Amino acid sequence: VGAIVAPLLVPWLCLNWGWQWAFIIVGAVGFVWVFFWVLVYQQPNKSKYVGAKELAHIEKDPPQPVAKIPWIKLLKLRQTWAFICAKFMTDAVWRWYFFFMPLFIVDIYNVNIKDMTNFALPIIIIYVVADLGSIVSGAISSWFIKLGWTANKARKVTMLICSLCVVPVAFSTVVGNLWITVGLVALAAAAHQGFSTNIFTTVSDMFPKNAVASVVGLGGTAGCIGALSLLTVTKWLFATLPEGGDKSSVYLVLFVIASVSY
Repeated sequence: VGAIVAPLLVPWLCLNWGWQWAFIIVGAVGFVWVFFWVLVYQQPNKSKYVGAKELAHIEKDPPQPVAKIPWIKLLKLRQTWAFICAKFMTDAVWRWYFFFMPLFIVDIYNVNIKDMTNFALPIIIIYVVADLGSIVSGAISSWFIKLGWTANKARKVTMLICSLCVVPVAFSTVVGNLWITVGLVALAAAAHQGFSTNIFTTVSDMFPKNAVASVVGLGGTAGCIGALSLLTVTKWLFATLPEGGDKSSVYLVLFVIASVSY
């Protein structure tokens, strides 16, 4: 829902109330969500929304030790570094899409922020298709497992498929048509979500319950560092352009980086 509402709401807020209020109002919505989350969230065995069958599925694994595993011990494992490196490379691209897709549409296709059809609609399409990628990729890896594949093979082959689906995004700046570009980016966004869904699941496949949160946290930190790095590279590339220079050449480099990062 947020991916649909935000592209419609934020431009309107910017135009009518100023960009500062766009940040304030959208940020305040998060507090509303926290309020309802606190009211609704409970441990599964205490929640009235979890049925007996679902609870049995959640608790089917044998009890595991609750002792904390130090980060230094986790960092000695190659499985941890596989997840960290994957998050560093791919979260950078995903967050770059967040920050620069609206600007890219304006810079390359001269779309006015007031034009809801050609400005908001492309962003909505990209993120709705990305949602579908999360669902479809989970179904694909589950199907492979039902065929008798190991979870390891099923996850990796699914991530390989997603990685290949990202490659065409490299052509986003050269196709010369807004809606073909939107299609390429939407495919890449869906593939990212599919990749991300499966890479997160590998953590629970490889680590005991008491280590999952720590490994995911390390990967999330690496993803933020990767995003900061790519945004810094973006800033540097634009700074190298002469005044009035062709921005499409910079976007071409960035989309090529995005296409091979996975």
